[in-house]
Amino acid sequence: MYPRPPFIKEFPRPFLQLKPIRAAARKSMTIGIGFTTGDAVILCADTQETVSDYTKTTTQKIRVTTFFNNWRLAISGSSDASQYIELFEHEVWNALCNAGTDFNYARSVNIIKATLHKIHKQYIWLRHGSEGRPSLQFLIAIQGINPNPSRSLLFSQDGALYPVSSHDHYASIGVGYHMAKAIKDRLLPDAGLIYNSPAEVIANFGIYILWHVKKSIVGCDGNTLVLILQNGKFRWMTQEEVLEIENAIQMLYPSQRELLSALFNPAIDRQGIVEVGNSFVDHVMIIKDKLDQTNRMRKHMQELFDRREEARKAAQQEAEQPKPSDSQKSKDRQ
Repeated sequence: MYPRPPFIKEFPRPFLQLKPIRAAARKSMTIGIGFTTGDAVILCADTQETVSDYTKTTTQKIRVTTFFNNWRLAISGSSDASQYIELFEHEVWNALCNAGTDFNYARSVNIIKATLHKIHKQYIWLRHGSEGRPSLQFLIAIQGINPNPSRSLLFSQDGALYPVSSHDHYASIGVGYHMAKAIKDRLLPDAGLIYNSPAEVIANFGIYILWHVKKSIVGCDGNTLVLILQNGKFRWMTQEEVLEIENAIQMLYPSQRELLSALFNPAIDRQGIVEVGNSFVDHVMIIKDKLDQTNRMRKHMQELFDRREEARKAAQQEAEQPKPSDSQKSKDRQ
């Protein structure tokens, strides 16, 4: 009988307590503004996103989707937990894609309302304690393409969806909301000024408002995005166009300060005010000439592009037409 081998106790392992690693919090504390004119919707937003309160990145805060070439949806969101913006966009897109191919405004609005309520019910309203509830706001533009062009602008607040009032033709979201509203009320106090103005003019006003907000409000910065939805089509203003307007605003400020200083100085008489005013007008005309020159160049380039595009489409249509067979050619000769 063999002796029993000695029992060897396993060497004790160190106890490791694994802590859950939470993904870095991302904040899209946007300044977003929207206008409705007689035939267009204009959306403007910044591009800065903050990660874990110390890292700043750039993100696309206006997203556009065309559904079955019949209607279009543009969304701009603001939140101190930007994953909920992405979740809302994903849920809305899926629901609208499965709802039908034709454009039905009432159906689209009801889907957006239901999705917004579901996100708040499942993730926002239940949160409490030290972390608190994250804020979540949206600007949503709906553009009809077929059968008839149309446009509307909606905004959300605390899970509720509202149409932009015809008394304002304006809405804003994000941390710069109050300042943007104050600047807008000073520049465009009457809603009729917004409704009756060309879309390009209102877009430039939007750039002016965001330029001021980005200079003053922490959390709003980066480039300015401008989207124009008009007559069943849409276009992004290029960064070159936006920078031209921002540079013009910056160039205007020195002459504005000189004019105000002269106006408030009791030692300057009427003739002095006239001289400063003439200098101010000359400076404004220099800025205007630069903008007009750039616009003429851009318009010329767009015309060249349109003509080349028309020629390409004509050549494509000609190539797609069926060519006559040899027998058909011989019959034509006879």
